[in-house]
Amino acid sequence: MSKHKMIGLGLALVALIILSLFPAPSMTAAASSGPEWLLADLHVHSKKSDGSLPPDKIVELYKEKGFDILAISDHDRLTQVKADGLIIIPALEWTCPGYLKHLLMYFVQRMPTSVTDAYNQGAFICIAHPATWSWGESTDIPKDIPQEVEGYELYNGHGLSAPSWCAEKWKGMVAGSDAHEVNKYCSVKVWVYAERNLASIEKALRQGNVCVGKKPNEPPKPPSFIHDVAVTKFRATSSTATIGQRAKLVVTIENEGGYQETLNLSIFDNTVNNRLISSQRFTLAPSKSRSQLIYWTPTEPAGIRHKLTAKVSVVRGETDVADNSLTISVLVFRK
Repeated sequence: MSKHKMIGLGLALVALIILSLFPAPSMTAAASSGPEWLLADLHVHSKKSDGSLPPDKIVELYKEKGFDILAISDHDRLTQVKADGLIIIPALEWTCPGYLKHLLMYFVQRMPTSVTDAYNQGAFICIAHPATWSWGESTDIPKDIPQEVEGYELYNGHGLSAPSWCAEKWKGMVAGSDAHEVNKYCSVKVWVYAERNLASIEKALRQGNVCVGKKPNEPPKPPSFIHDVAVTKFRATSSTATIGQRAKLVVTIENEGGYQETLNLSIFDNTVNNRLISSQRFTLAPSKSRSQLIYWTPTEPAGIRHKLTAKVSVVRGETDVADNSLTISVLVFRK
């Protein structure tokens, strides 16, 4: 073997030893690990419009709180901000004439000149806090919504959930705190099921892979956006009641679905030909419950247990109705 070949083999051996000690970065590790639940706030205002903090301070705050995604959606302006370790969605809140008032625009390339211009840029356009408008409580889909709108704001930090017709019209959705004041920043935890890049996040929003989480330290399971209301508790404050004297009943109702629901709560005395004791109408946001005090004045017959039923109406699109009512019994006496 020549001297040159021996030197070449020696260098190759040294190179192999070095590579074994310092391996190249894993291509698997560098690749995306797939979608995960990312913590986001998709509706925030800065001092560039009517918010309380400048954009850079907002970014610092959200990074400190462990957020992954942020959309600063200032009114009628595209606020540019840089952030290492935080995915920024270019966004704005567009003011519209008439009843619609505001649209949220995401993934815009530049400040649009119109709704059509934003759409032509490839923006994902959603109606903002639809429950605030005059038609928000309606069960009918309003007319004259711009054809460029492709989604809606599922939940807004002012305690406003989208009416159920929104889900019937659009699949895409967003949610956020709509923070203007300092104490409202980071106040709503929104989860987006996506990979850590803008293309995947946009796809997730358009597909509706968004959930408003109760526990920010525990990302929720993939959401099932359903219509479901229930009577979860029903009791009398006393095990006995007297004819002609007012007794107290307490009933708890809950919206177990993913949409704001308007429902009727009715209480019946089954023992007296299903006599209606009370009927009231309530609106509940997703995952919210309400306890209501009901007064009942018993009538004959006495000396037996009256069966009382609390029942909530079936909301549109609801399939699980087994828990829409609860029945209790109260022993009724004469004076």
